[in-house]
Amino acid sequence: MACRIRASLLCFAFGTALLAASIAGAAPLSTAPTLQFKLESTSSSYPYYANPELIPSDAGPTYTAVGFGSFGTLGMSWDVVVDPDPLISGTLIITNLSALTDTFTLTGTLPATPLPGPNVMGGYFGALTYTDSNSNSTVTLSTVGANPFYQAMIDGLPVQGLGSFSLNAFGGPGVFGTASQQSFGAPIPNAPAPAVGSSIGVALQFSLTAGDSVEIPFLFEVASVPEPSTVLLIGVALAGIAAQRRIRR
Repeated sequence: MACRIRASLLCFAFGTALLAASIAGAAPLSTAPTLQFKLESTSSSYPYYANPELIPSDAGPTYTAVGFGSFGTLGMSWDVVVDPDPLISGTLIITNLSALTDTFTLTGTLPATPLPGPNVMGGYFGALTYTDSNSNSTVTLSTVGANPFYQAMIDGLPVQGLGSFSLNAFGGPGVFGTASQQSFGAPIPNAPAPAVGSSIGVALQFSLTAGDSVEIPFLFEVASVPEPSTVLLIGVALAGIAAQRRIRR
């Protein structure tokens, strides 16, 4: 009996210790991440940068940022949630402040906990709302050539694109239109993903008529997949727990 007790306890201790080490995996970032938006337009000769202040959330390891600013010919407000584990999501409202139709490229980059893989990913944009904000009774939102509206990025490289369209609304001052959500890797995250070295991000590229605005909900998430050895360790730990409970009875 004593041998069985010792064996069960050793099994429990070994399994839980290895499980804890496996779950720990890559060490999380020790400080609050720095979210950066890079803003470019064809009418500006140089890019603008914004670094929203990230506030720790009361629930979980996430951070939030809410704010707005004007950057050359682009006005932007943001309401975002990020997690360096990693995930970036939220809603952006972009306004064309110029007197002409302009093309914009907006890239949001988030430092991330390294994930060597195997990994899965998923994301979406929309539903979009594009609005006649200068009261000229029309608004047009379009993608640019063969470039997708939304691109998910890992370590600065595109890994998935979504969206090709030309959208128009007209009929009176303040008219607006909507476009349905597009996604990948559903249920998110579920698509195979490469290793994450240092960052994830989202890039948005589009053309928007003068004085008008577009509201863009978006998300991109990457998660690690437990390897078979990790699943085995979970089984060992659970077996140890069950054996310990039988002994106590």
